[in-house]
Amino acid sequence: MGYVKWILFISNISNTKKIDVIHFLNADPLIRYFGLFLGLLNKRRTIGTFHHFTYSTLRNIARKIVFSKIYRGVVHTDYLYEVALKSGIKNCVHIEYPVFESFEGITNTAARAFFGIKNDGIKVISAIGGTREPKGLDLLLKALEDVEKDFYLLIAGKEEFFTREFIEQHTEKYKERVVLYLKYLSDDELKMALCASDIIALPYRRSFDGASGPLSEGASLGKCIIGPNHGSLGNIVQKNHLGYVYETENSKSLCEVLDTSIYQDFQYDQNAENYRLSLNPKAFRKTYLELYSLSL
Repeated sequence: MGYVKWILFISNISNTKKIDVIHFLNADPLIRYFGLFLGLLNKRRTIGTFHHFTYSTLRNIARKIVFSKIYRGVVHTDYLYEVALKSGIKNCVHIEYPVFESFEGITNTAARAFFGIKNDGIKVISAIGGTREPKGLDLLLKALEDVEKDFYLLIAGKEEFFTREFIEQHTEKYKERVVLYLKYLSDDELKMALCASDIIALPYRRSFDGASGPLSEGASLGKCIIGPNHGSLGNIVQKNHLGYVYETENSKSLCEVLDTSIYQDFQYDQNAENYRLSLNPKAFRKTYLELYSLSL
């Protein structure tokens, strides 16, 4: 179904069924079309969730147009909320995306065994999720070539832009410490990967600015998070004391931070614990119910 037909389809259902609230759970595609035909929908009832922002003169203009045609736009990071406000968007709200999964009963020892990783005290660095280009897996592989401390690398997720062949070629120097689990992860497999980890690596490129599932899920488990120093990811890690940041797309800087995180046992302070509490699904549901009530 094309974009125009999609909007017309939603408009028809909304009018026929007298829908109270229209919520685009992924409103990012609306930016590409400058919110064309959103005026057919009831602005007072329309909400959109924007998972990430991309920046250029046209995209910035398109974002403002889309926000002007809806009641509220939701973002999941404080950084994106501030970006929206600074650009003159007044109807943006920040709702932290929660962690719904329960990790009860999954031990680090059992999770490591699931992936065939020895329980020998050596820390596990994990890159979790699809191997998409913006997630910067290649930058992580390069940085690990010069890491001095012992480590295991777990790459768990769907094989996408970076293939198994590419990964094997670029981990030749430390291949005996690499565990590849390249498939779409079920909920249970995702939990195992997170619980097996000591360090969650997020080597995202500068082109990405949004929230990260592995970040919030890792934080809920008290894992050390390593992320780039730009945008939402850098803001979340630094503001909430969740781990370490490095200079974005700089493998040398990433290498230094990896060495530090392996050598030191990172501990969460009160800032980090407060962030963990903010990931509670009850708070997420309460905020959305309030937002829906306001939009009626």
